[in-house]
Amino acid sequence: MLAVKFSGRWDDSMEKDRDGNIFLDQDSDSFMILVDYLRMRMNNQLKQVPNTHRPVPTYKLCSMLEYYNLLPGVYPQTWVGGESPLLFTYEEIAYGTVILSSKEGVKANALHPYRLLATPEWLEFTIEFDKGASGAVGWICCKDEGKNTKWCRSFDEVVSGSLFLNIEERTVYGPTSVLEQNMRINHTESSTKVICGRSRIDGQMEYSIEVGDNAKVEATISSNLLPVIQFSGKVTVSGIKYDVDTLPTGSKNVYNLNYVD
Repeated sequence: MLAVKFSGRWDDSMEKDRDGNIFLDQDSDSFMILVDYLRMRMNNQLKQVPNTHRPVPTYKLCSMLEYYNLLPGVYPQTWVGGESPLLFTYEEIAYGTVILSSKEGVKANALHPYRLLATPEWLEFTIEFDKGASGAVGWICCKDEGKNTKWCRSFDEVVSGSLFLNIEERTVYGPTSVLEQNMRINHTESSTKVICGRSRIDGQMEYSIEVGDNAKVEATISSNLLPVIQFSGKVTVSGIKYDVDTLPTGSKNVYNLNYVD
């Protein structure tokens, strides 16, 4: 949206001051953080800004980025592997859309630890398993925010305080029990698209799993969970919706130095 705004096509309709300068009704400190970030990206040989130099997410900054559809650009998907060396590759194929591909013959684990990364949390993400790809996806409880690899598991049984779908078993595992079985999924015959969501209700988080024409499966869980994927084959991650409203208000021009690279 920002690029379109300054493409020249809309100059006549854009608000200007008495000297003819284009006027943007945005917080100046937040806009300068964006300008600094874009400058760093322009100056980087790979046109990327290291995680350690991304701006601290605040409500003022991120609400502006959301308005201009720049959140995926400033805070891109960062998936941490549970194994060393990493068992999957990462490729951004479109703005806000990435493909994760496991190494042949293995199941890879990927976690998005946004609190360790100091990025806005997610309200929703969409995973599409390619035809023939297998695995599980959902929300997992990590008391250490994903600092170690204890979150890696087989995802074929209940994990306390978590919610996820195993597409091979066609089963949704809830925080204390199996919530749904025999879902209408056939991962060997077609791709499988899964929407994982969450919302706040009376101070607690309600997490959900939705796939195809199956009924949405929901669970209310008191703790904050992290997005997790286990996969063999190729999966596409897109449709990220960010939880901007819970961020702190401030908009200081500072950068976070506690990211996981």
